Amino acid sequence: AYFDAPQMEATHRAGSLAGLDVLAVLQEPTAAAIYHAWQHQLSDGNYLIYDLGGGTFDVSILRCLAGEYQVLAIDGDNFLGGDDFDRRYAEVLRKQLIETGYRLDLDVAGDPEDAERFQRLVHVAQEIKEMLSTKEVVAVSKSDFAEDQDGELMSLDLEVGREDYDSHVSDLVATTIACCQRALEESQKTASVGVAELDHVILVGGSTRVPSVIEAVRVTLCAESKSKEPLQDEVDTCVALGAAIHAAQLGGLRLGLRTLPESCCLHLSSRRVTSSPSTLSWSPLTTAPAFASAPATRGSKPPLPKDEGVSLFRCPRTVSTQSLLSLHRATPP
Repeated sequence: AYFDAPQMEATHRAGSLAGLDVLAVLQEPTAAAIYHAWQHQLSDGNYLIYDLGGGTFDVSILRCLAGEYQVLAIDGDNFLGGDDFDRRYAEVLRKQLIETGYRLDLDVAGDPEDAERFQRLVHVAQEIKEMLSTKEVVAVSKSDFAEDQDGELMSLDLEVGREDYDSHVSDLVATTIACCQRALEESQKTASVGVAELDHVILVGGSTRVPSVIEAVRVTLCAESKSKEPLQDEVDTCVALGAAIHAAQLGGLRLGLRTLPESCCLHLSSRRVTSSPSTLSWSPLTTAPAFASAPATRGSKPPLPKDEGVSLFRCPRTVSTQSLLSLHRATPP
């Protein structure tokens, strides 16, 4: 989940080899903050980016000052994501099917056929998760959706309530909140930014649609911060949209009906992009490098040295260069 300097350079080179004019490699939390700043006309402030995707969880504490994004702290779990929610409830379904008489003593790691059986249950669990994001109770009816170990076709017919589902994944949600609290403890130490100083809490990733996730963030983070409700706009695409907005600015393009306020212009490398309702212009500004200079090992937090400028985009993950630059290339100057 953490890109070090060689990985970022490799991403930069991959874009060049693909024939793209690589302007920058933008980190995911920064891109998400850029999109929400544009969408909600936000300016300076402290941001918590809660990113729960399919395979990993990342949290970043960012501070925006005069358009410069500084990463104050990061945390997360490289082995926790929405897929874990699905596997957890798939195990619940497996046990229920055993109680109805099917043979499902699965060896997922050692038997490919058992792995396929369990994957069918994972797909059902994912459907249940998605339906419960908009309903309190869902009826599940699956006929002959897979074979058990005796070759008997299995059927599933049950009702699942949101409260029951939440009880099986509550510890996973609690783990993400613990990551957030550790990140806030770090930002409190390094920059005096704790939960009370947060101006905006942003949800990123499809798994943030799970109601218990939203409620946990609301109760444990938003209730004690200045952001009484989390921002949850385009959770699947806000990172790519933020990158596109930044690419549009770098390319001198207008941003439709919304433009970033002057206090939220974006600084990168040796140039500054400023915006007005009708134009975008360039002005020189000397800032710190935009690329990470120190490698990070898997599962560790990248160093955030105090002697480097606040314009460092040193956060978990990167946006693909194609996402960042596609708008710039597709639109004529």
